[in-house]
Amino acid sequence: MSDMIKKQYIDCVYKILETEGLQAISIRRIAKEVGCNSATLYRYFNDVEQLICLTSIRYLEPYLKDIREASKTIRNPIELNQSLWKSFATYAFHRPTIFEMLFFGQYKENLMDFMYEYYDIYMDDFLDLDGFSITFLFNGSIFERNYMFYRRAVGMGYITQDAAKLISEVEVYTFHGLLMECKQNQYSTEELNQKVLVFRQQMDQIIEKFILK
Repeated sequence: MSDMIKKQYIDCVYKILETEGLQAISIRRIAKEVGCNSATLYRYFNDVEQLICLTSIRYLEPYLKDIREASKTIRNPIELNQSLWKSFATYAFHRPTIFEMLFFGQYKENLMDFMYEYYDIYMDDFLDLDGFSITFLFNGSIFERNYMFYRRAVGMGYITQDAAKLISEVEVYTFHGLLMECKQNQYSTEELNQKVLVFRQQMDQIIEKFILK
């Protein structure tokens, strides 16, 4: 029963996000749309930001498909990570407020919990995920997930341990800086796509300097 009620809230918030944007969301508005009082919402969520974060997992669904497809064909962990970063940045830069809240906001440490909870509620959306995708998605913070690829690359002799730690952190910080830039500016679609290209070019140049083979 609780999952059905949470689904009502999530579907409501997603509809508002898609039609009116984040600024239109409030406890009172959600309660009115769902047909309950505000107190009922607090039985299931700490606050509206937690609900928005849980809802925002839906915006990761196209990225989940990219993970599944890329992991089938790309065996080099560095090349796989570069491919996934390009995909992730494309989705994130076009929805910077949502992705900044989800990965760097108040509940960033709870992302794995949100993923599990969303998975339970919308299980049918995840039936075709492979083992790698699930391990990657349900693996701690964005820093930990990124380092996972470079740790594999160390084991395969592509890069040193010190370089892996450095690149992994620089990549996330560079991404976050560009994400905030996209959030603070009204960039066109073309300009956002250019930011993705800049991000990948910068990181490709850095990675190239540390590759051993």
